[in-house]
Amino acid sequence: SISEKDTNPVSPTDEDPNSFQSGSDNYSINLSNSSINSVKDTLLEKLKNTEVLLIRKIELAKKLQEHESNANRSGMVRISDFEILKPISEGGSAKVFLGKKKETGAVY
Repeated sequence: SISEKDTNPVSPTDEDPNSFQSGSDNYSINLSNSSINSVKDTLLEKLKNTEVLLIRKIELAKKLQEHESNANRSGMVRISDFEILKPISEGGSAKVFLGKKKETGAVY
């Protein structure tokens, strides 16, 4: 096995693609087709799972964008519609801020 003290890059030797050289030490790795196929299958499965997660994230982002678009059309007011000027008070379950509506400049 390769020790942690060996910090030199590992590179294949010219004689045998399954032999590696690191510094003055030579290492040999014997991989069977079944172990290579097993690693390949594992990597393909992980890639497939990653692709599924990315598709889900894209779908959620589209739904969020659609929801925000619908909220704007329905006249909903959101915190992002305001510039927070300063805190006014704080209670047990809420904070109150002075804010200016970005669109109109009205202070609330």
